[in-house]
Amino acid sequence: MTQALIPLYCLTGFVGSGKTTVLLSILKQYPQKKIGVIFTEPAAYIKESDDISIECLESGSLKCTCEEEALPQALTYMRQCQPEMVFVEISGLSDQVFEQLYLLNINTHLQIGGYLIMKEKVVLAYSGGLDTTAIIPWLKETFDYDVVCCCIDCGLEERAKMSGASKLYIEDIVDDFCDNYIVPCVQAHAVYEDKYLLGTSMARPAIAKKLVEIARKEGAVAICHGATGKGNDQIRFELGIKALAPDIKVIAPWRQDNWKMDSREAEIEYCKAHGIDLPFGTDSSYSRDRNLWHISHEGLELEDPSQEPNYDHLLVLSVTPEHAPDEGEYVTMTFEKGVPTSVNGKKMKVADIIRELNRLGGKHGIGIIDIRAMYGVGSVILSKSIDMVIHMEKWDSTKEYDRLGLTEETVSILGVKVPYQVMPVKPGRNLAIIIEVAARNLSLKRMGYSAAHELDRRLNEMIAQNSSNGDGADS
Repeated sequence: MTQALIPLYCLTGFVGSGKTTVLLSILKQYPQKKIGVIFTEPAAYIKESDDISIECLESGSLKCTCEEEALPQALTYMRQCQPEMVFVEISGLSDQVFEQLYLLNINTHLQIGGYLIMKEKVVLAYSGGLDTTAIIPWLKETFDYDVVCCCIDCGLEERAKMSGASKLYIEDIVDDFCDNYIVPCVQAHAVYEDKYLLGTSMARPAIAKKLVEIARKEGAVAICHGATGKGNDQIRFELGIKALAPDIKVIAPWRQDNWKMDSREAEIEYCKAHGIDLPFGTDSSYSRDRNLWHISHEGLELEDPSQEPNYDHLLVLSVTPEHAPDEGEYVTMTFEKGVPTSVNGKKMKVADIIRELNRLGGKHGIGIIDIRAMYGVGSVILSKSIDMVIHMEKWDSTKEYDRLGLTEETVSILGVKVPYQVMPVKPGRNLAIIIEVAARNLSLKRMGYSAAHELDRRLNEMIAQNSSNGDGADS
């Protein structure tokens, strides 16, 4: 892994020799630079409660005072704060401090030659939910990254830091989201299949844009998201990121072979093993996506079509109609060029209008949509037969594949043998066409026609015919 290096300078001298004056002069000369300054003092000059004292200067530079024994912790803190350069002021010619600086090289804090080593960074799209909370320690263990969390418009700093993040950005993009995403989508009547509201999808481009901004600011080499394979969020995030920053690596844990957590229960156990206290258990760990425009729920009983949703358990922004007031309420709105400008006679910006409508709608049980009810029970599959298993693997030139389909392989699923085919693939192949051909071939076999065996039969007949004509030796 390539490591970023921060120049490290040591100033030594006895009391009164002018070290502090020199440092102040440097800070004045470079007002635009973020400089870290560490003052080491004998333990006798440090308050008992303050092993390390941190102060942020008006210029954005950082001042850190510590006793000599706490220098490793101070340097670690400076590394996390990512200054452009670091100065260490040492009171006296302390051999002990110089020895510490040398030994720190062994512990990867310093590089010989005077550099503070920086780990590469990854920016994580952090929601505060189970998936992204578990991803923080996983990224550190798997890639040894410094994890910078970016949370869009919510307050989750404590949980992010507890999970091992080095920094958390809490970005308020509500007005941008409302004005440049929600309003155009509503004006265009952007509704999937005239039924499914795009609450999640319309927010992803805005989030991707902000993630790229933070990644550029932090000098991150990668951006990570916690989208699973259930929906299209992987595509939404990654197309947005790659459109804006094709040079930045995208990490999707759920597509990684070394991501071993295949359920929410496994993620909860992983978090517990890493000392992360979660505010929920397996019985309340719905997967939610929330923004100003909507909140969606999945998981637990919602994954089982035979169960009714436990609305009293899962609802966050609303109540059921049964718990709504018996009295109705009138709401008036004004629009200018299709953009809302007021609610009940009170002028507001779009974001505040949506907040007020959310409050009123939630109070009266309006806006609860059951996807099963929306599309009909006929759209819910309670069971599905498996006709064929196709295993796609990267083409191995040293391996021999049955490309004709003469062999009949099967795999056992719950004691039932299912046709099984290994399909070698490599970049540039049209997987959809290849899979469609394999499925059509299976269908023909079930109708009594095997293209592979028919080809084999015709070849054998041709060989036999040529041999009988005396052409076999020459052909």
